[in-house]
Amino acid sequence: PNVIGLAPASGFTHALVHGGQALNGAAGPMNCVTPSALAALWFPASQRGIATSAVYAVQMSGPSVGFLLALGIRNSDHMVLLMFVEAAFALAVLGTWALLPREPKVPPSHSQELRLDASPPALPRRRWISTVVLVLAGSFSIGVFQCWSPALPTQLQGALPESLLKWFAIITATASVLGSCLCPPLMEALKLQWRLKSAMATMLLVQLVAFSIFAASLPDSPVAVWKEGPASPAWLMTWLVVASVAEGAVAPMVYELSAELTYPHSEGLTGAAFSWLLNFFGFVLLGIFPLVPPRYDSLMMMGACLVSLVLLCFVHAEYPRRMLDENVRSGLLPSE
Repeated sequence: PNVIGLAPASGFTHALVHGGQALNGAAGPMNCVTPSALAALWFPASQRGIATSAVYAVQMSGPSVGFLLALGIRNSDHMVLLMFVEAAFALAVLGTWALLPREPKVPPSHSQELRLDASPPALPRRRWISTVVLVLAGSFSIGVFQCWSPALPTQLQGALPESLLKWFAIITATASVLGSCLCPPLMEALKLQWRLKSAMATMLLVQLVAFSIFAASLPDSPVAVWKEGPASPAWLMTWLVVASVAEGAVAPMVYELSAELTYPHSEGLTGAAFSWLLNFFGFVLLGIFPLVPPRYDSLMMMGACLVSLVLLCFVHAEYPRRMLDENVRSGLLPSE
C-alpha cells in the first residue's frame, strides 16, 4: 500500500491485505487438486508417481521457503521487495501456464486412452468406501502435522535456546518435502507400486514411533522419560526429521492409491477431497490448540498417526489403472 500512496491503516489497505490472503487461501486447495490429475494426463505409468510427488513437493516447499525468507526480513522495505518478487513470480507462472497445451496429442498410457474413449462407469461400493477411508486416513495425519509443526517453537519454549527454536519448523517442513521427493523413486526401485497400502502403513508406523520418542524426550510431556531436563537438541531434531520424512512420503501414496481406486473417474476428484480434508483437519487443530496444554501437543500428533493407521486397516487396495497399463491379470496381482 505504501508503494502506491495508500495509508497503512486505511480501510482499502485492509481490504487489499485480506483479499490477497483469501485468494492465496483459495489457490492452495486448487493447486493440491492437480498432482495426480496432471501426472495421469501427461506421463506414462512408470513416471506417474514421480510426477505426482514433484508437483506436490513443489507446492509444499512454499512454507519452507517462507520460513527462511522471514529470517531475512528486517524492515518494511524488505517486505515490499518480497511482495514484488512474489508478484513477478506469479505472473511468470501464469504466462507459462497459459502457453502450455491443454493436453498431449497422444495419450501417455493405455488407461488414459481408454478413459478418453468412454464415459466412466459406476464404481463398486467397496472401492468407494476404500477411497473415502483412505483419504480420511491420509488427510488426518498430514493435516494435523502441517498445523502442528509450525507451532514447534511455541511447544518447546523454555526447553531449548531461542536460537535453535526458529529452525525447528523450517527443518521439519524441508524434511517433509524431501520425503515427498524420495518416495516414488524408492517405490519404483523396490518394486512396490503394487504395495501402496503396505508402504503407507509402514510410513505411518515410523511416524508413530518417532513422535513417541520425541514426546518421551520432553520433560513436561505426560510420557516423559527424562524428567530432569530435555534431551539434547540433536536427539530431538533427529526424531523430528525421521517423522517428517515419513509424513512427506505418505501424501504421494494417497494421491496414487486413491486415483487407482476411483479409475476411470478423474484423479482430480480424490485430489479435491484430499486437499479439502487436509485444510479441514488443520483448521480443527487450530481451534483445539488453545484448549490443550502445550505439554500434550506431541500426544496429539501421536494420536493422529495412530488413528490414521487404524483407518488404513479398512482400505482394500485395488489397482485397475495399473493393471491396464501393465497388462496384468487380476489373478496374478499381489494381495494387500
